[in-house]
Amino acid sequence: MRVHRLSPMVRIAQSCIAVLVVLLVREDFRSFILNHLSTWWIALLVLLGLMALTWVLSGIWWRATSFSIGEEISYEHGVFSKTTRSAQRENIQAVDVVEPFFPRLFGLAELRIETAGGDDSVIAIRYLRPAQAHELRKELLSHARHAGEDAIEGAAEDTDAQLLGHKDAKVQGHAHDGQAGDADVSIPVSRALLGAGLQQAPRLLILLLVFWVLDLASIGLIAIAFSVVPPLFRRLDQAWQMRLRFSNTLNLTYGLANRSHSDIPLRRVHAARIKQYPLWRFFGWWEVTLAVSGYTENTTVLPVGTREEVEEVLQRIFGRDMDIRATCSSPKQAKWISPIDWKQQQVELEQEHVVLSFGRIAPQRVLLNRADIQALELSHGPVQHKLGVCNLECSVVHGPVRAKIRDLRTEDAQRLLGQLRAGQ
Repeated sequence: MRVHRLSPMVRIAQSCIAVLVVLLVREDFRSFILNHLSTWWIALLVLLGLMALTWVLSGIWWRATSFSIGEEISYEHGVFSKTTRSAQRENIQAVDVVEPFFPRLFGLAELRIETAGGDDSVIAIRYLRPAQAHELRKELLSHARHAGEDAIEGAAEDTDAQLLGHKDAKVQGHAHDGQAGDADVSIPVSRALLGAGLQQAPRLLILLLVFWVLDLASIGLIAIAFSVVPPLFRRLDQAWQMRLRFSNTLNLTYGLANRSHSDIPLRRVHAARIKQYPLWRFFGWWEVTLAVSGYTENTTVLPVGTREEVEEVLQRIFGRDMDIRATCSSPKQAKWISPIDWKQQQVELEQEHVVLSFGRIAPQRVLLNRADIQALELSHGPVQHKLGVCNLECSVVHGPVRAKIRDLRTEDAQRLLGQLRAGQ
């Protein structure tokens, strides 16, 4: 099978626009354009000729790009240097449909196939019609064979599918009994806008204060543009029209400029981080990020959610709430190392999960499955050793979630280490 005929043109157009933007910044280039406006028809003819030539040459690249989907998925591209990516179907861990901003203008989408194999394990098929990409995603997920713990179980849901009403076998005992609508979590546009603004507000205020004191207004505007606007837009893009649907997978749809459609198998979720940014406290909002086996990118499934929505997500995935009933906490002497949040540093150890709590200004909770802990490590610095405290780190799948229990009594940390090892 071949990608869409416009695929090479989209990639060429992106490069041309980037070059044009750089040229327009130059004053001499703008002057040249203004001085030769009378010969615009010549420039138009040259442009049309270049477009025709590009169309012909892009056909060579297009014919050299193909993909096949059978028991093995392969993607081959390149004219002078051939590159082939392939993976067995049973190694598929997730299939996403992504619609980046520029290809989306042409009605195209990218099919991303996450496979087992480390950080560089994504097969990205660029570009297809969205309908074709969604059909291939559904086919790949619905026919995936399971093989032990690395399998994808059950059938994939369409973006508009209804909740099946049951969960993956790994967490079936904790499944919430309810109707289809109970598992549909969405983020209002107003909350997405306000949440993105409040998250970046402290950084914006600090920059404004610094550049006002230094009387560097012009430089300050540039610094604000580069340091605040991009993360603000990324957050807004991530929260825009976000919708979660649960079955035996977590169906995730979101995006303003870049639309994304993902199906995350619940059995591949190893840990979750729940974080509250400082100004979100007034509204009771939290962010939920997952550590998912096979995903190499950040998986924030709830960019700005209410406590009730966070509880719903955690119940569906882990079968428990976000409250922590501390088994151990940092002793009083830990205030010399963590003076701000030593009272918030707590850990709960239960039969199936480990829950961590830390942070006062930006409170965080980390929840992980005991069965998914890959390694355990005790560590301490010279000051910690003197105070009789140490850190215990639980390594999970590579990703955005880090589970580190800080500043525990050494004897408490050793006891937890023994209990966790006994449960592995």
